[in-house]
Amino acid sequence: MVGWVKADTKAIQAIHDHVITHNPRVSVSHNDHTTWNLHIKNVQEEDGGQYMCQINTDPMKSQVGYLDVSVPPDFIPEDTSGDVMVPEGGTVKLTCRARGHPDPHVQWRREDGHDIVIKEPTGLKTTGRL
Repeated sequence: MVGWVKADTKAIQAIHDHVITHNPRVSVSHNDHTTWNLHIKNVQEEDGGQYMCQINTDPMKSQVGYLDVSVPPDFIPEDTSGDVMVPEGGTVKLTCRARGHPDPHVQWRREDGHDIVIKEPTGLKTTGRL
C-alpha cells in the first residue's frame, strides 16, 4: 500500500486510492502497482512544502520531494502610494509594497530617467536609483 503525506505539516493526503485530505484539488492515480501519482490542481502558494510517498512495507520505505510554488510579483495596493503632490521644499514619504515568491526586488526610479536626489539630514545628497 502507498501513502502520500505533506511531510512538513504531517497532513495525510492519500492512502492507496483514497484521498484523505479535505482539499478538493488533490487526487491520486496509479498506472499499475509500481507508479503512483499525487495530483494537485490549481496549485496555490500554501501547497508548497515537502511531500513524502510512503511504501508500507516492513521496514517502511519513503521518498521525499519538495514543491516550490512560484508566485508572480504583484503590488499590495493598500500599502502602495499613488499620485502625491507636495510643495517644493516639502517632505514626502512614498511607499511601495509588493508580494510574490521568491520575494520581489523593488526599485524606485523616475519616469523621465533622471537620478533621484535624496537630501540627507546631514546635508549630504544621494543620487541614483533606489
